[in-house]
Formats: sequence, structure tokens, C-alpha cells
Amino acid sequence: RLSRDNVDERYPSISGRRVAWQVFPDGSLDSSRIRLGGFARHRGVRRPTMLSASEATQTNPTVSGHRVVWLESMTGQPATRLHGCILQRAHRDGSDPACKASLLFEGVTRLDPIRMALHRILWSPRIGIQFSVLGCRWFGERGRRGGSCVPRPIVAERLDTPRRLLDFDGRTAVFVTNQPDRHLEICSSVLAPGSCDPRPVLVQGFPLRADGAAIDRDLLVFEIIRPDGSILGHCRVDRATGVCQDPRLIEGVENGSYPDVSGRRVIWTEFSYGERSSIWLCEIDDVNGRCDPMRLTGSHAPASRARIDRHRIVWEDERFGPSQILGLQLPSIRIARRLRTKPGKRTNHLFWATGGSGGRLTMTIEAVSGPTPEMWNARIRSLGSRRAVLMFQPPSTPPGNEGSTATWRIRGTAANGLQTERSITIDAVGYRRRKAPSKRKTSDERFIRDAVGRHDRSSE
Repeated sequence: RLSRDNVDERYPSISGRRVAWQVFPDGSLDSSRIRLGGFARHRGVRRPTMLSASEATQTNPTVSGHRVVWLESMTGQPATRLHGCILQRAHRDGSDPACKASLLFEGVTRLDPIRMALHRILWSPRIGIQFSVLGCRWFGERGRRGGSCVPRPIVAERLDTPRRLLDFDGRTAVFVTNQPDRHLEICSSVLAPGSCDPRPVLVQGFPLRADGAAIDRDLLVFEIIRPDGSILGHCRVDRATGVCQDPRLIEGVENGSYPDVSGRRVIWTEFSYGERSSIWLCEIDDVNGRCDPMRLTGSHAPASRARIDRHRIVWEDERFGPSQILGLQLPSIRIARRLRTKPGKRTNHLFWATGGSGGRLTMTIEAVSGPTPEMWNARIRSLGSRRAVLMFQPPSTPPGNEGSTATWRIRGTAANGLQTERSITIDAVGYRRRKAPSKRKTSDERFIRDAVGRHDRSSE
């Protein structure tokens, strides 16, 4: 539990160990304030602090690294101001000091949503039912007030082609547009010199008609709303052409919404019929592309609006009465994707592994292709302090039909049942080719050859 007060706290945003969210001290929407907390370095949580004092209503917090942005508006006024601050170093107890807020942009309408990554900020001003997309590069130094943010249109907009921002990972933005039909568009190299040129996301040559999306590098997760519920899918998108490569649906999703993605992990809110909303997670297999869902929260209290950054997630949860901000550190394995070794050499490869909030991580190895772990005497030994070692020894003799390249899957299971997995490919280089059978004649063959030669000469 990251929040502490017995009041409504909602809309979390996470970056690393930092988490920002909205709090409603007296239950009124007009009293919304922003708090900052998160995960402590050695487990536990940080003490939440109020981000910045203000008489205005504060909404839409977004944190990225040591920078936070949010919106402020006065009751009854349509104008919305975008504020931000660059955080100073945390106190000894892990809490963040109050920041020095700066006005970055003042709009005449609502600015929603806001996305920030890699010191770049994007937002979507709304004029009636029309949206546009603005953004800026936020220059500033840590611990100082101010910094420049000169907004400019991200896309050379026309009034007949409005776009709404869905997600932004610091380089690539995802939009949804209704012209001519509702579909997704992406734009890479956002805030580079000149306006970006949005390209439709294509599946088998046709625009992807989706209603929501999240992106992290080239992994795109999309939501398609149908009459019987929303489905989720994912693909590797070519950011230069917009082609959605190897698109797949996530099996087992009945009515999933609000997807978010980080690395190979996808998280969403499931609105199952007859149950309270719950948080689900899946991890995309880097060999076969499958993404098997795992349920993270129960059904006795609603949970929603989950956000993820690497192996940490946060979400809203009402199990304690008023909505609170809860967090979880997922099991994680970080290991090289490919290794090289020599035949007959005993290899010990160190890697990073943790069970997160689930405690001890139990790891196993299974074969994907090539020689099996048993053939190479492979095993894993935990060293403690989030370290482990993969030990194996290829045979010194040339391999048979199984080849000299092994691909294995390392699967980790935490004590709370959550799983993670990584694949590794190992090349055994240096086997000598087997010599072809000798063509030298045996003594019997030479005797027969000489005898046949003498018989031929005598017959002449």
C-alpha cells in the first residue's frame, strides 16, 4: 500500500520507484491535490508528501524520472494550466521534498491526456469535440525552478483531420483519428526538427481500427471495443512504415480496457461480467509470442487504472474502503540474450533475478530448440542478493543431429505464484569437423587386387 490516508486517492503514474497520484481530501473533485510517494530502495514504501501547495484544483499527474507535470484549474473556469517541477534529491527517509512548481503552458480549454517521457511532454487540447496535439521539450536543471517549454504542434493539423493522443514513450506517439474511419496512427521522432508525419498502423495492408493503445519502443498493445466486450492484442510495429508485424490477440481476455505496456509485460483492467473490475498481467514470450494472462487482484473489491514501469506496477484499489494506491514489484530475470562458449568448457554466467514482492524466486530451465539442458549438464544456482549463476558445459565431442546451438527458457516462479521467463541462446563454437573414413585399401583388398591382376596377365 503506497498511500496512507483514509480518503480517496486515484489516477497513479509511475516511473522507476517514484509514484504520483491524485488525492481528494474532503471527497470533492474541486479539492484534488497531487501526492508523491513510491517504492523504497530496500523494499518498503516511501513516505507520501504533498507535491506543491496551490489553491487551484490539481489533476492528471505524470511522473518521468525526477520530473513531474500536472494540470491546475480554478473552479468554474475552462482554462487549464500545465505545471511542472524538477525534483530535488530525496530525504534520508526516502520521501521527496516539496517541489518548486513552474508554469509550462496555459491553455484556454481542457488539456487531456498528458504524456511525458525523456524530457518531452505531449498533451491534447480539446475544443468542443475536436482534439489537437501539442508538445515541447522541457529544458531545465534539477532542483531549480523554471526551465523552458516552448509548445508547438506535433502534427501539421488540418481541421478536417483531428487526432487525439493515446500514448507516448519519449520517441514514438500513438494517435487515434476518425478520418476517414476510426483507426490508429503512429509518429516516430516526435519533437525532432519539423512536424512529424503520422502513418496509419497497418495489419495485412489495412488500417488497424482500434479504440485504445499503449506503446513501448516497437511493442504496440491495442484495444478493440466490440459489442460483447473489449479485446486486446499486440504486435511489433515498424515505426518507419507503420506495419504491424506478427499481430496476436491476448487469449482469455473477456472485457479488457486501459492497457499499458513496459518491456515485454502488458497490464490491463478486466471488467468481467458478474465480478468487480480486476487487474491482469501477461508477459510476451520472446520465442513464440504468446502472452498468457495472470490475475493480480481478487474480485471482492474493484481495482482499475493500472500502470507499469519495468517490473513495478501501481493501481487503484478499493479493498480498504476509499480508493487507495497499491503497488507490486513483479518477479524479474535479466540475462544476456545470446552467449558464446567453447566445446568442453565449463561456463558460469552470472545474471540478475528477483522475486519482487513475492519473495524467493525458484528457477527452472527448459529446452526450446537444439541440445537440451541435460545434454550440457546445465543448472542454476542462486547466490542471494538478487544474483544467480547459470552453469553449463557443452560436450567436447562434435554434436549429432541436435546441433551446436541451444535455446533454453529460464522460468522463475515467486512464492506468491507470479511467474516470469527469459530465453537465452548459446552457441558452442570451435567443434572440429569429423574426419571422413579413410580410403586406404586394406591388406585383403590389396591381395585380391594383385591376384586379379596376375590372373588377367596369365590369360593373355
